[in-house]
Amino acid sequence: MIIDVKYDELVAEALATSFQGWDFAPLSGRVFEDPLPWSYERLLLACLPDAISLLDLGTGGGEFLSKPAPLPARTYRAWSRWSCDALNAARA
Repeated sequence: MIIDVKYDELVAEALATSFQGWDFAPLSGRVFEDPLPWSYERLLLACLPDAISLLDLGTGGGEFLSKPAPLPARTYRAWSRWSCDALNAARA
């Protein structure tokens, strides 16, 4: 089903929506894309058991790296220029 909504209305709705890091669930059903042929999560989890260090650059607020355990002792998390990501990384 195609809904006739003006671009400006969609942008205004998105700007008024509260987001947590890179969780775009509040906008689900509005963007459709083909899945990537690879998974960052699968690649990371496959490498973690043998890793002695881990550097996370530009992947958001660090929410993803708060899930797998154990992480290498030398783990450096989340760099982002977005202030909301810095807050989320501090919580992770």
